[in-house]
Amino acid sequence: MKHFANRPDLPGIRYRVSGSSKTASHEMYAMQSTELIRQFLHDRLGAAPEAVVPDALLADLGVDSLMLAELMFEAEDRLGISIDSSVAIPKSVGEMVKLIDSLRAAKASAS
Repeated sequence: MKHFANRPDLPGIRYRVSGSSKTASHEMYAMQSTELIRQFLHDRLGAAPEAVVPDALLADLGVDSLMLAELMFEAEDRLGISIDSSVAIPKSVGEMVKLIDSLRAAKASAS
């Protein structure tokens, strides 16, 4: 079974992901999600990339409610997901990664 994923750094480009284990797919999603968040916070807020780790609180990185909305819109645009306004507001980088990854997994299983 072949798995394909979008390249967030190259919109519209898909590449084959080797291996079929859910763990490998989850790790790939988490890496892409974390990197998207890391890059976004570095570009917008000047956050040090090494500070953007799962346990880091978004507020401690300078993320206010407006910046969180922008981050969610960025994830939607770059990853082709839809984040419902009724979801629990993520407080940490790890919670944001889990939210993004769960939506990406749901989208992948629906297609």
